[in-house]
Amino acid sequence: MMQADAVAWVHRQYGQDVQFVGVTAYDDLDEVGEVAARTGLDSFPQLVGDDAFVHFEVGSHPMTLFIDADGSASRVPGSIDPQRLMDRVAGLVRT
Repeated sequence: MMQADAVAWVHRQYGQDVQFVGVTAYDDLDEVGEVAARTGLDSFPQLVGDDAFVHFEVGSHPMTLFIDADGSASRVPGSIDPQRLMDRVAGLVRT
C-alpha cells in the first residue's frame, strides 16, 4: 500500500473524528488537485507551497505529522506503515 493509499484509507476510517490536512511543496494547484483526486486525498484540505512546509516544519517528503488536542506535534519522517498510521490516529481519537 502506497503512502497516499494508506492516508486515504485511514481518513475513511477516522475522518469524522480527526482533521486530516495534506501539505505539499508543489505550487501548481492544478497538479496538486489532480494528484489528490487520483490518490483519494481530495476529501480533505491540501496546503501547497514552500510556506506550508515552513509553517509545519516539514523537513522531508513524505512525512507524517501528528498534532494532538494540546497542540503537541510529533513527526514521522519517510513513509509510514499503514498499520502504524492507523494506530497513531486511533490513539489521537482515544485521548
